Amino acid sequence: MELEIKNITKKFKDKTAVNNFNVTLFEGIYGLLGPNGSGKTTLMRMIADVVKPTEGIIMINGRNRKIKGFSEGMKERLGIAQALLNDPKILILDEPTAGLDPNERIRFKNMIARLSKDKIVILSTHIVSDVEFLANEIVIMKQGSLVEKNTTSGITDKMRGKVWSLIVDEQKYGDIMDKYKISKTSMDNGFVTVRIVSDEKPAASAVEQKPTLEDMFLYYFGEVAEKLR
Repeated sequence: MELEIKNITKKFKDKTAVNNFNVTLFEGIYGLLGPNGSGKTTLMRMIADVVKPTEGIIMINGRNRKIKGFSEGMKERLGIAQALLNDPKILILDEPTAGLDPNERIRFKNMIARLSKDKIVILSTHIVSDVEFLANEIVIMKQGSLVEKNTTSGITDKMRGKVWSLIVDEQKYGDIMDKYKISKTSMDNGFVTVRIVSDEKPAASAVEQKPTLEDMFLYYFGEVAEKLR
């Protein structure tokens, strides 16, 4: 199974929601990451043939065939069950674990992992830990364009030398917040341990850390990713 998204653009009046997007997908799970307004939902709706692209084509196995009957939506338990009834070869999941309790979330992720052996699964979620658990590859969108397509380790490897841990007193913490992207903080006896995402070493005493997808999200989008609660 091959899904080729070729030069896809979608414009709404004076706004370009998806801009010249190109990617080829095979069997497996792809995590689609990006902030609100990055074009994820519009892209998924075009793949599902709910919205027509302004330009470009979407091909299955090399034919410009309609994706009739493939699944999109998937926010409720019933919607997930309905999506699987016809055994679709392409499954599009938009925030599928929203509203599920922790046990349901685990069961769902295990089920999707099993199903993906002969399907293309596109998973869009703000919960980065779900993507880390499930996705074979990650597709990153920003402002309607493709930023990166790679494995989790491939993406985080590119972040090496950009994630730092620094201990400062409370007085200096305000200056650090104003100057750098902060992904995590903890306080102990008047000192603050700060996890910083920066191209440059923020201070001589800063210690390089192993990057995570959360660090990547902050680096690309300037906001902290939602974590599993």
